[in-house]
Amino acid sequence: MKNYIVLAFLLLSFLGLNGQNYSKKELRYKPVNLEEAVLQLTKILPDTTQQKILFMTESEFVTGSHFGLGMWIRNNWIYWGKKQLSKYFESIGIFHADDKSGIILTCYYRQLRDQEWGVEEQVKLYQSYWKAAQEQK
Repeated sequence: MKNYIVLAFLLLSFLGLNGQNYSKKELRYKPVNLEEAVLQLTKILPDTTQQKILFMTESEFVTGSHFGLGMWIRNNWIYWGKKQLSKYFESIGIFHADDKSGIILTCYYRQLRDQEWGVEEQVKLYQSYWKAAQEQK
């Protein structure tokens, strides 16, 4: 229950209800690759939110952010606009929007913790999942 309260707070913080103002340019910016996406999250998420994320496990953050921050990423960076970020992910073998936002969230979390991103391993994990799903049909 505590984690859901923290995640709700994170979402409210992200939406700017904490008083931090973001320029329209920062919020409209569309990253073209994973590195830019992580950097942009670092710029637009308040330090207080980033500190709260550090108290979570990776799984708590990524899973709990799927319908908040993850949905914002999908709606603003993956589905609409020039879709350069989607093209980047497709070039590395990731095609589902949820997988794309999951990788971004995972890498962002790991960046905050000064950990290796492990992108290749994440890609293999998602590809294995979809391969197994296809084989079950």
